[in-house]
Amino acid sequence: MKTRKEIEALVDSLARVTKEYLDEMEYFEPDESEYEDSYIDMLDEVFGDIRVGNLTFSPSRVLSELDPIAYNMGLTEYVNSLDRSEVLKGGFDSKGDSFTDTVESLREKYNDLLDSLEDAGIDISEKMENIDTTIDTMEGVLK
Repeated sequence: MKTRKEIEALVDSLARVTKEYLDEMEYFEPDESEYEDSYIDMLDEVFGDIRVGNLTFSPSRVLSELDPIAYNMGLTEYVNSLDRSEVLKGGFDSKGDSFTDTVESLREKYNDLLDSLEDAGIDISEKMENIDTTIDTMEGVLK
């Protein structure tokens, strides 16, 4: 069985990690190139084919070739308009791990630590409540 000091160190570590991870989620910027295919599909679906004589062009191709600046600005606006939780669900953190998987792992570590505290008869509920609230916030963002 772990000593009180060891368990408190684990609690402090988990509190720090969850806070840092929430910060990373809040400042996450998606890679626009990952959404380019859906942007192209949206442009082509919304505006339909462009016909010039017997030739047919897709709006996405016309825009990207004739005005690449407008195309890139539109892509940025498109990505920014996406539901943040959906972007995070499909996103990866700075270590290359899925946000969803990491938050699930933090919840498991929290639950294991809570069990260890109960088994050892240690009450540091305020710190644990803060960790629980942080993880709840992350889970809420991903829903």
